[in-house]
Amino acid sequence: LFERYPDFLMNIEIKPAEAAAAQQLCDLIQAYDKEEDILVASFHPVAMDAFRDACPSVATSGVEGEIRLFFGLNLLFLGAAYQPQTSAFQVPEYSGNIHVLTGRFIRGAHQHNIAVHVWTVNETEEMQRFIDLGVDGIITDRPDRLLDLLGR
Repeated sequence: LFERYPDFLMNIEIKPAEAAAAQQLCDLIQAYDKEEDILVASFHPVAMDAFRDACPSVATSGVEGEIRLFFGLNLLFLGAAYQPQTSAFQVPEYSGNIHVLTGRFIRGAHQHNIAVHVWTVNETEEMQRFIDLGVDGIITDRPDRLLDLLGR
């Protein structure tokens, strides 16, 4: 991918939970000098910790525990106490019956210079609603719809 799309910014998810996968990804990113062009995400704290140790200069998305901590502190008006290790939060609008993606959540994240990406949004009306709410990114299975909405 790095050779085929050298000018693209990429969001790469580490799927395996093992630290070895994180190290392999770090090695590839460094070999292609892509440290400034990548955001790495993972649902697995072990993999994310290993990646952050191996590639501290590469931007990462928060893992569930980090997002939950921020969400709770922000809900209690203690968001300023949050010490981010992440460059982005990638969240659904709802987690179970909890409304995660609110204007308050986005404003709080932005106060820490943390980007907010919402997943997975495939309907144009929802894309527009999240853009209006102030998200920084939309993860979608329908990039054609998002590009049309953005006039690209």
